[in-house]
Amino acid sequence: MIEMNLYLLKPVQAIKKEHSVRQVRDEFFINHSDNCFISIGNEGAMKKYFSPSKRLFTEALLVWHDAKRLTDFHFCETNLLPELVELAGAYMENNADVKTRVNQNQLDVEYRRIDGQNVRLYATKGDSELVNAVVPEQEFFRSLLQTCKDYFLALAAYGTEQEYFQKKLIRLETFYDRYKKSYS
Repeated sequence: MIEMNLYLLKPVQAIKKEHSVRQVRDEFFINHSDNCFISIGNEGAMKKYFSPSKRLFTEALLVWHDAKRLTDFHFCETNLLPELVELAGAYMENNADVKTRVNQNQLDVEYRRIDGQNVRLYATKGDSELVNAVVPEQEFFRSLLQTCKDYFLALAAYGTEQEYFQKKLIRLETFYDRYKKSYS
């Protein structure tokens, strides 16, 4: 079973102004000492710490397969989830391996076809391998699309560029159509 959770990065200093270090460590996931991650499901924190006029966020996607964590908070980049969905769309349309550099930084992500049932998720950042995992293809893409839909709906509900994210949801429907064609 594939599970995904999405977190947005926020500098710890922006949160420490209102909370003690202990509260920050208890309430948010901290990566190193200068950044923390807030779950998109934490409505109060999302509304409080993220500007409604912002369109791009630094996102970390945690992925589990059969209770084994495949990614960690190093699998993080600006606009990561929408880029992964775009790549998934290309994979489903072309029925072949695809690769992209996320946000023109050092994060390279690939989906490699293993067989008709599985796909290899492979990601590197510079010389470091972040992810190298084989997952059930259909289940992975379904979970990826659903996580992205939940993300866009949450951002629109939190008042974050509502019109922009409504358009993103419409675009996401084209990927759902490709998914249905690929796996029906």
